[in-house]
Amino acid sequence: MKVILTATVAGCFVTMAQAETMGFDALPDYFVDPSNQSYSENGIQASAPGGHGTLAAYSTLQAAHVDDSGSDLTDRIVFTMSGRFSAVSFDILPLSSDYYVMTDTYDFVSGTYDNVFVEGWRAGARVAYDRFSMGTVTWTYSFGATFTDLDSLIIGGRTADLSDPGECWGAPCAHFDIDNITLQMPSVPLPAGLPLLLMSLGGLMTLRRRG
Repeated sequence: MKVILTATVAGCFVTMAQAETMGFDALPDYFVDPSNQSYSENGIQASAPGGHGTLAAYSTLQAAHVDDSGSDLTDRIVFTMSGRFSAVSFDILPLSSDYYVMTDTYDFVSGTYDNVFVEGWRAGARVAYDRFSMGTVTWTYSFGATFTDLDSLIIGGRTADLSDPGECWGAPCAHFDIDNITLQMPSVPLPAGLPLLLMSLGGLMTLRRRG
C-alpha cells in the first residue's frame, strides 16, 4: 500500500508530456491527390500555406516532399500543435547529390549551398531561424535551444539567389523529403494541493483497513 501510494503521489506533482512524432504514415501520394493541403498525425498538424503548392509524398513513401520551385509540390510545411511546443528533430532525405552552381567567373561547377531553412514562430514573430545544406545522405537535424515555446514551426526549401555566385542554377535546387518530425509540448504542473489531498485520502484508506 505504501509503495503504491508513494508512486501515485510522486506522479501527481507534474504531468510529463511525451514527445510526439509525425511519420507521414498516411500522407497522400501526389499522383493520387495533387491538391492536398493538410495532414494530421499524433497531435501534430502539418499544412502547406496557400500558394505554396501541394503537401504530399512524391519520391519516397511515408515522407513529405519539398521543392523550392519548379514543381507543384510545396516549398514549405507549417507544423503546429494544440498549444505551444518545442521542436526536437526531423529526418531529411536529400534526393540529389549536388547541383550546378556558378563561380565568380560564371563557370559552372558541381556543389551545394544552404538550400534548407527552418523557422520558429511565436505570437506572430519569428524567434528562431537556421539554414543549411540538405547534404547528400539521409540524416537527422536537431533543433537548438531557441526552438522552444513555439506557436508554429516552418521547414522549407530555400530558393537560390542567382545574383549570388556559388548558389544553385536551375530548379528545383532544394529537392528533398522530410520525415519523423518530433515535437514536444511542455510539462504541465498539477495544482499544488492535489498531492496533499491524495496523501490524506491514502491515509484514510490505511486507517480504514486497520480498523
